[in-house]
Amino acid sequence: GEVDVMTTIPAANVGEARTSYGDRLIEEPNSTFTYLGFPTYDKKFENVKLRQAISMAIDRKAIIKTVYDDRFVPAKSLVSPVVPGHRDDACQTCDYDPEQAKKLLEEAGGWPKGEKLTLWFNAGSGHEDWVKPVGDQLKKNLGIDYQLEGELDFPQYLEKADGKKFTGAFRLGWVMDYPSPENYLKPLHGTQGSSNNTGYSNPAADKLIAEGDNSATLDEAIAKYQEAEDLMLADMPVAPMWFGRTAIAYNDNVENMKFSIVDSDPFWSELTVK
Repeated sequence: GEVDVMTTIPAANVGEARTSYGDRLIEEPNSTFTYLGFPTYDKKFENVKLRQAISMAIDRKAIIKTVYDDRFVPAKSLVSPVVPGHRDDACQTCDYDPEQAKKLLEEAGGWPKGEKLTLWFNAGSGHEDWVKPVGDQLKKNLGIDYQLEGELDFPQYLEKADGKKFTGAFRLGWVMDYPSPENYLKPLHGTQGSSNNTGYSNPAADKLIAEGDNSATLDEAIAKYQEAEDLMLADMPVAPMWFGRTAIAYNDNVENMKFSIVDSDPFWSELTVK
């Protein structure tokens, strides 16, 4: 039979879907967050200016346009746009600025001569399509040669991440459990965070998150979380890459199409088919 709702549209086909479905293609931000993590437990990555240099040498918009047909939203924050307290321009070192990147790299003492930067990603999900362009941009803008490491399947990859055994920058992502800035900050960047794979620790940021957790109002909590986010972005344990966008197409016989901002699934019980 005919498919009335298409919930998984490959990035390569989004342009075609825009033409075919028009306003029956929903493209809205969701909670997914992709980042390039830095192993702060590795001496090569200890200097924050090196991490900032790498971030500012990456042209996120160009990669999103070329690889994903503008499917995603460049990230200048650690917190998704679907969450209260998100700020579009929280991260100043997420801007593409090759000249500033070169300056920061020089101030950091450069990259070890003759050593390649390893870029890690897990196998089987097409991540090489964007990780390789990142490497090409770093080579062009900073003169840092790179090698790709993408042989591990996801369970093995997570084991390496949890064991803090990466020898270079690594791809990872996040999907929120609940819509709060805290759910993006504490698990990923808190000292005891359950998914802190960078080894990053800032007790002052931990304290602000705890104060946010104990705030009397949402506004007070968000203010504390944003202060914590500012500290984390200044330290740059990760280079935010982009936030996801849901792409759902449906036929003209479908009504009342709504979807979850958490996992992008339609609310099947609410839609009707004529």
